[in-house]
This record gives sequence, structure tokens and C-alpha cells, in this order.
Amino acid sequence: MAAVTRSSTVYPCMPPGYEVVSTAATVTENVAAGDLLMLGAAGWSRSPATTPAAKRGFAAQSYVAGQSNCSILFHGEMDGWTGLTPGAPLYPGATGGLDDAAVAGFTGLIHALSATRIGFTL
Repeated sequence: MAAVTRSSTVYPCMPPGYEVVSTAATVTENVAAGDLLMLGAAGWSRSPATTPAAKRGFAAQSYVAGQSNCSILFHGEMDGWTGLTPGAPLYPGATGGLDDAAVAGFTGLIHALSATRIGFTL
């Protein structure tokens, strides 16, 4: 299967109030906008596919390690990916990324809305 390619300008693209977000979050490593994150004991870090049942969210923008009050998105839409197949399901991929290979036990919903946009509920 193939990893999903992300451009350098991934961004949330939903009207205010549509998203579900946590703003009291701390990241444990440098993350980029659109990274799929996982909640651990010390905070949020880039998510590997090997922990499918973990609490996950997308970084709303780029953050540096140790930064607090980060916005983590649990429901909404983000644009800035390339080559997606509209309607196709997506799954956690390599650390912080997405892939089209199914992950056993993953309970979130991530799907391509267009060739560049994803919709998600995590």
C-alpha cells in the first residue's frame, strides 16, 4: 500500500465551530501541521500505526517540542494532501502520517473528500 503525501501547507478548512478541538494540549516532539498525533502520558506525539486503539488527533499547525496550549483536532477537515482518491478510507501510517493500508483495531474514521482534502472523526 502507499503512504499519503502531504504538501508543506496542510491546514484545517472548516467553518468555526465545526471542528472538535483540544487547546490544552502539550506536544512532546516537534510536529508539523497535519501530523496525526497520539496521546501518551507526557502529552501528544506523532502516532505510529502500531498502536491502533490510541487516542489520536491531528495537529492544527506546527509546534515545537514542549509547547503547550496546542490545538489538536478530533473532528473536521484538513486540506493540503496530494493524490488522494475521493471516498477512499485512510489509516494511521508511518509516524505521524497516513496510509491507505488498513490497520486492524483502528476505530477512527479518516477518508478522502477530494484529491487534496480529508475528513475525519477520531
